[in-house]
Amino acid sequence: MPRTGRPPKPIEQKKRLGNPGKRPLPDPVLAVVPADVTHINGHGPKDGMELVQALMDAGAKEWVSETDALATMRLVKEAWDERARLKDIIDEEGYTQIVKDRVWARPEVSMLREVEKQLTVWLAQLGLNPADRGRLGLAKVQAKATGLAALREERALKAGRPAG
Repeated sequence: MPRTGRPPKPIEQKKRLGNPGKRPLPDPVLAVVPADVTHINGHGPKDGMELVQALMDAGAKEWVSETDALATMRLVKEAWDERARLKDIIDEEGYTQIVKDRVWARPEVSMLREVEKQLTVWLAQLGLNPADRGRLGLAKVQAKATGLAALREERALKAGRPAG
């Protein structure tokens, strides 16, 4: 059943604000170390195994270890392979076809949309966006410099000396 109403505020944002609503945060909260940004050179992973490896290397291995999560990860791998196959067909045949002097979208286009929609659902179930990580009880808290600390650091850089 689709979620209605406003999306939940991510746990990370609640922690940064100091939990202004004073509602209890989910227990236990696993603090995840921020991962380095993965740069994709204009192309996504070639196959499902490469996608799964990239997700695990980017930090998902911290919470994707249970049997059910691994089964979902397998579905993600297979769906990514199916997506690549459909994209190859569309690239080769085009987005449209002519049937009885009418232009129609190829069936692979709607199949691709469905696969990508299902991929989005599975990735959300694995907690690969902030709101879903919060629902799973995971938090990715990043230390953020206060305005005063940022100002001090900026002035120190201008003066050519270390901040502090």
